[in-house]
Amino acid sequence: MTNCLNGKIRGLDSINLTITTGISQIYVIFFSIKSVKALTFAKGYEIMSYGKTPMIRAIFRKKENSIEHRSSREQRKIMNKPNKTILKSLFFAAILFFVNPLWSSDDFSIPKNLEDNVMFWKKIYTEVSLKEGFIHDRDYPMIIYRWISIGNRSGKQRRSYIKENIRQVELLLEGINRKSSAQWNDQERGIADLFKQYASIEEIQTAADRVRFQLGQKERFKEGLERAEAYMPHIISTLEKYGIPVRIAYLPHVESSFNLNACSRVGATGIWQFMRSTARIFKLKMDKKIDERRDPIKSTIAAARLLQKNFQNFQSWPLAITAYNHGPQSIKRAVEETGSHDLGIIIDQYKNRRFKFASKNFYGCFLAASEIAAEPEKYFADLNYHPPLKFNQIQLKKSLSPAQLSRQLGISQDTLMRLNPSIRPVVFKRQLAIPAGLTIRIPVTTQSLANKGKPPQRPISSSTEQKEENVIHRVSSTQGKSISGNQK
Repeated sequence: MTNCLNGKIRGLDSINLTITTGISQIYVIFFSIKSVKALTFAKGYEIMSYGKTPMIRAIFRKKENSIEHRSSREQRKIMNKPNKTILKSLFFAAILFFVNPLWSSDDFSIPKNLEDNVMFWKKIYTEVSLKEGFIHDRDYPMIIYRWISIGNRSGKQRRSYIKENIRQVELLLEGINRKSSAQWNDQERGIADLFKQYASIEEIQTAADRVRFQLGQKERFKEGLERAEAYMPHIISTLEKYGIPVRIAYLPHVESSFNLNACSRVGATGIWQFMRSTARIFKLKMDKKIDERRDPIKSTIAAARLLQKNFQNFQSWPLAITAYNHGPQSIKRAVEETGSHDLGIIIDQYKNRRFKFASKNFYGCFLAASEIAAEPEKYFADLNYHPPLKFNQIQLKKSLSPAQLSRQLGISQDTLMRLNPSIRPVVFKRQLAIPAGLTIRIPVTTQSLANKGKPPQRPISSSTEQKEENVIHRVSSTQGKSISGNQK
C-alpha cells in the first residue's frame, strides 16, 4: 500500500490524500480549508484527465461527525486548527477508512480472468484499423492466431475471406490435436505456447470450436475521442449529480464512439444506445418527428438514472455496467444461479444462450476504453478535439418548418440540425412542422430577432420574455451557458 499526499500544504487551500491499494483501488479523502463544510469521504472516485484538460471529479459522502454537523463555534475551532493537527486528522481518517469496510470499495477492479480481455480490447481500439482484424480464441482473446488485412473487400467477398481464414485456423487446430507434441512444427508449437501463456495447454483440445474474427476499431475510436470533447463537460456534471463515478463518462466509447446518429442492428440508438423499451421507461420522447435518444444531454440523464438503478440493485459497478448491456433481469438471474456478485465468477460459471461474447466482454471493453480515453495522447497523435458545445435555448409557441425557423433566427438549417439532434432528419428533409412547445437550441451568438439591426444588447436572461413573432415563447435557464452549466 502506498500513500501520497498532494496539494498545497502552505495555506492549506486543499489537501488530497490518495491511498492506493495493491489491487489498483483508488480512494480520495478531500479537505479544503477555504470552502469545505464537512470532512467527507469519496469511494472509488479517481483523478482523471480527458483530452487536453485534466479533471478531478468526485462525489463525497457526508458523515454524521463531519464539520457541518457541529456548532458554529466548533466549526471555527476546526477551521483554525494548525496544519499539523489537520494532517494528523487526515492520517487517522485514512486508517479508519480501511478499518471500516463500508468506506472501502472495489468499484473498477479487474477480475483476474478479464485482464487479458482488457489487453485485447486496447489493441483493437488503438492498433488495429477498420481494414484489419484478428482471428482469435473466443474465450481467451489474447490467443491471436492471425492478424489479417481485409483491404477494400466488402459484402460477400469480405465475408468469404474472413470465413476462409477462420476455417484455415480451425483445420490447423484440428491437426494439432491429431498429433503428439513431438510431431508439431514451428507454427504449431507457437500456438501451443500461446495456450500455455494465456490459458492452459488442455484448452487447445476444444479450441477449434472457439475461433472467431474481430474487426479493428482504431479510426473509429480516435474519432470518438475527438467527438467526445464536445459533450464531456455535460456528461461529467450529470454523472456527478446522480452519484455515478465519472469514469463511466467513457462508456459511450464502447457503445457508439460518441456518434449521435449511431444505430445498432437491433435498433439501439444514440451515444448511450437506448432501445425503445428502455427509453420509454426513462421518459425519453420518441415519435415520428422527435427521438430524444439522439440527444446527448437528455439521453445522458436517462443513462445516469439507469446506471444508478443498476448499482442500487447489484451494489457492484462491474455488474451495473454489464447489466447496462445485458439487462438487469438477466444479470439478476446470473447472480442467483451462480450465487456470486463477482463478475469474474459469473463469466466463468453462468451458462445462458444470451450471455455470449459481447456481454461477457462489455465490462472489459469499458475498462480498456476508459484507460485509453484517460491518456489519449499516449495512443493517438494529431487529435483534433471538438470544442465544448455551447448554446442558448428557446421554446416555440407555434409550429414552424425548419426553413421558416432557420430564416427567422438567421441561422442555417445545418446549424439547427446540429444543435438539435433529437429532431429526426426526416423533419428537415420533408420540411415537416416542428411541434409547438418544443425547446430549441440555438447558437450563443444568435441575437434576438427584435434586436436585429440594433447595437448589441446584454445577453438575454432566462427571465426575459421575447417578442419575436410566432417563434419564441421564452428563453430557458441555460441561456448563454455551456452544456455543463458553466457561464460562457
